[in-house]
Amino acid sequence: MSRPEPSLLHVPTACGALALWDWCASGTKESNIVLIHAAGLHARCWDEVVRRLPVTFRCICIDMFGHGRSDTPAVEQVNWRPMASALLAALAAVGLEPQDVAVLAGHSMGGWICAVAAALSLQPFPGLLLIDPVIQPLDKYGPPFTSESDRWAQVVRQMTERRRDAFEGPADMFERFKGRQPYAVWHPQVLRDYCDHGLSAPSSGRESSWRLLCRPALEASLYPAASRWDAEISQELAVLAQRRQPVTILRAPSIEGGQPFEGSQTDPALAARLGSGAVDIFMEHVNHFIPMTHPDEIAKHLQRLASPARSCL
Repeated sequence: MSRPEPSLLHVPTACGALALWDWCASGTKESNIVLIHAAGLHARCWDEVVRRLPVTFRCICIDMFGHGRSDTPAVEQVNWRPMASALLAALAAVGLEPQDVAVLAGHSMGGWICAVAAALSLQPFPGLLLIDPVIQPLDKYGPPFTSESDRWAQVVRQMTERRRDAFEGPADMFERFKGRQPYAVWHPQVLRDYCDHGLSAPSSGRESSWRLLCRPALEASLYPAASRWDAEISQELAVLAQRRQPVTILRAPSIEGGQPFEGSQTDPALAARLGSGAVDIFMEHVNHFIPMTHPDEIAKHLQRLASPARSCL
């Protein structure tokens, strides 16, 4: 049985409207899965993962502020913490309480948002899947910053601000990106989904170019925020540890001095910080973009964690 295309909902929150892409279940619904993307990407980058899941799973993929079809705040107002609160509000608006979500999963920035949202929630989520989350070792947060953290933030910000912003259309974007890193190693259909759903069409006869929905200046502002002291979440991790929150961490190798996004920024000791409910899975032959390069693997983990049999244990 094939899965129909998702419906798009705009849900108001205190910080603006979030766009939810709802892949409704076909037949008897078994589980709800919620998926949160990385900085600079969007909710439709999960399409290849969703297509590999049973059609009896309802999947809700959410565009965070400034990404995809969600509202865009002023650059100076961008902060990760309000996104976690808005995530909980958006789920409540569509009638989902935490206990209704079999798996709350996030990649990179999305993993950070999911961890904080789970800690903020008064009710536990049955399962968390954090995919190479940007939850760093304590010594990476500042100011003052380590020389490596400072170098990484500067390189990523400059690279993002210089990113091409205008294209003839999604096909032009795909052709330009398919031979460049990090996109060259992505699953081709994931890259097509990124391009097909990541641009806004020309809005007037005078404008001929398609533009990135996630503006380069906004994306660039997100990366330094990852290393500020207000992004350090030891208290939230302690809350999850005290609850014995079931959480699975998928982690890429760390590469000191490597290119941006080549290696992981996840604290290798994150599972220990999360306590007895955490499982650490080290994936040796991947880079940071695990859902983009290995959608099959992500789908397998989601199906395992969301299976009704597991929820009854």
